[in-house]
Amino acid sequence: MNSIFYRVFSRYVFIILILSVVIFLFSFTIIRTNHINTLSSSLENLAISLEDRVLELIRQKDYSQLDAFVKEKGKHINARITVIRKDGVVLADSEEDPAIMENHNNRPEIMESITGRIGRSVRFSTTVQTEMLYIAMPLLQNGDITAVLRLSLFLEEINTLLATLRNRFLMITLIFIAIAMVLAFYFARDLSKPIKELVSTSRRIAEETLDITYQDNPQNEITFLANNFDEMASQITRLFAKTNRQKEELRAVISAIQEAVVVLNPEGKISLYNNSFASLVKRENLKHIPIGDVLPHKFTSLLSQVNEENRYYTREIELDGQIYLCSLNCLKTRKEIVVLLHNVTELKNLRQMKRDFIANVSHELRTPLTSIKGFIETLLEDENPETSRYLNIIKRNTDRLIHIVEDLLILSEMEKRDFTLKIDTLNPVHLIENVSSIFKQKMEAKGLELILDLPVHLPSLEADEFKLEQLFVNLIDNAVKYTETGSVTISARADETSVYFSVTDTGIGIPEDDLNRIFERFYVVDKSRSRRVGGTGLGLSIVKHIVLLHQGNISVNSVKKKGTEFLITLPLRSTTHLS
Repeated sequence: MNSIFYRVFSRYVFIILILSVVIFLFSFTIIRTNHINTLSSSLENLAISLEDRVLELIRQKDYSQLDAFVKEKGKHINARITVIRKDGVVLADSEEDPAIMENHNNRPEIMESITGRIGRSVRFSTTVQTEMLYIAMPLLQNGDITAVLRLSLFLEEINTLLATLRNRFLMITLIFIAIAMVLAFYFARDLSKPIKELVSTSRRIAEETLDITYQDNPQNEITFLANNFDEMASQITRLFAKTNRQKEELRAVISAIQEAVVVLNPEGKISLYNNSFASLVKRENLKHIPIGDVLPHKFTSLLSQVNEENRYYTREIELDGQIYLCSLNCLKTRKEIVVLLHNVTELKNLRQMKRDFIANVSHELRTPLTSIKGFIETLLEDENPETSRYLNIIKRNTDRLIHIVEDLLILSEMEKRDFTLKIDTLNPVHLIENVSSIFKQKMEAKGLELILDLPVHLPSLEADEFKLEQLFVNLIDNAVKYTETGSVTISARADETSVYFSVTDTGIGIPEDDLNRIFERFYVVDKSRSRRVGGTGLGLSIVKHIVLLHQGNISVNSVKKKGTEFLITLPLRSTTHLS
């Protein structure tokens, strides 16, 4: 069982054991080291007390007397005394016959003392076959080292003493560990008990049992945590109440909406809907039902597109002979989709009636306007100056009306449901060159420069050639009309999927406030100038319709009194079959 008690208790036990072992080993090592250091200091003092007598016997070269001296002193001080010549030959020893002892020049303490320092080492003696402590002091005569006086002690007794001390210290450590583990047990239990109660409290909160009170007398972090749990439960209660109120308000608002509203979960199933949606699909109890069971396939494919691209979509769909504007918005935080279905059948019918009316009126007006123009041209043959002035005014306005009617007919044609583009594979460079040549004479008359920035190897384009000619005629015509000095630049470039055109002029520009409306029908920035240059207010609307029919995009950038740039993007390959 991996409870908080066993986890805390096991960690305490582990820490206690590690600390106890470290303290035991460290303390025992320190005691042994200090004891050996004390013995080393005692041996150094003994060596100093023997130094003068040993030097005197060495000067006299009375080595037998020297050997007798060290044997006698070794018995009194209970230590082994050895006198070694500088070259490592043993001169005297308190325990062995120096004549049979091997050369000592490779002993570490002897090697250190020959350098002028007191040598010290703890090692195993090959002579007496036991561990010993060695102190070697250099003997100086006239400033030169003549011999080394070495004192040593058997460490067997010290090791025995230290072993006894170690056993006692080990016993104390085990007692300490036992006591510490008992204390750790009670401490872990006292620590885990309130935590277990908090776990039980949190489980009750998870089960929505919010009327809880935690009691814990000691003022510590656990108490503060428990109080926070109480406060959290109160806050959750208030939040639940607030959420329920908001849910009821949301249901009331959604039910009051006349449009059909439905909310879909990430699996595409209905999680919320209003009465209008239930009436639309003629079903009840729609919750958790897949949306594909109540709406046509066209909607489900649109839903898949929204899920993939994770953005707002608006499309028209037809249900039971009615046309609905379907708006879908993906809620990024919850991965849900909100769908709004607005019945636009009447609006569509009204718009169709408007388009039909405009088309019919335009058809009816075109013939009489053409006749009027013909009569005016006949009357202009009369050379009466006074009459000619008024007839020219009538002719100019008649031409403008004819242009408006022709543009209205073009728009009406493109807005028909059964209208299709005549798609051909064309060379965009040749098309632009042909269209721009139409305006060559007009631009030369105004002193304008025509710049064509067209790559030689621009790829072929699948499009309606006649409509693209209309598009560029309108754009270039606009640029020439509203540019008095400078140039008109037409450029193009392409990538793997699209071709990008731009028509740029150095004309009067468009105010920033008017940029969003220039593609509207009959919208003109400067009405007096538009009448003067013969503008109908429909040219840019026609341009936009042509671009959208080709599944393209159009945008405009303009700075007043500096010029305007129209940017058109068209796909290289049309989704419509080649005609």
